[in-house]
Amino acid sequence: MGGPNHQPKGVRYGGRAKGTPNKRTAELLNGALERGPGAPLAKEVLEELMLHYLGKARVNMALPGEQETPEQEAGLQHWGMMAAEVARMLAPYQSPTLKAIMTNPAPQEAGQVTKFVLSIFERKRQPIGPPDLKLIEGTKGNGKDE
Repeated sequence: MGGPNHQPKGVRYGGRAKGTPNKRTAELLNGALERGPGAPLAKEVLEELMLHYLGKARVNMALPGEQETPEQEAGLQHWGMMAAEVARMLAPYQSPTLKAIMTNPAPQEAGQVTKFVLSIFERKRQPIGPPDLKLIEGTKGNGKDE
């Protein structure tokens, strides 16, 4: 006989059949199928749009040595702003975000007394109670007893 319910070992009753995806996995698979195989991801669409707007902005740029017409300047400003806006949306997908890290505090000044509590448990098979704590005071030195 098997476990507490007297079932044979290795036999399961009830539950989801082996290999059947759970609700979340099924939803993800349905979303991928709706998008279709080979459909571009959102970051790929953003990159394509940014490059398209950037190309339109470059078309409106005057050649070296020429003066920009008001129409070129307006087109350059419009398409440049569109490219910049899409680039702003795309940046989190392409560039890592740097986070601040914590550093060690500055070393203490010389002559300052450092206090700490050290407890060593030498009891064996004794009821656990509050440890015997002793306060040890000292100054910074060469590490040898004086």
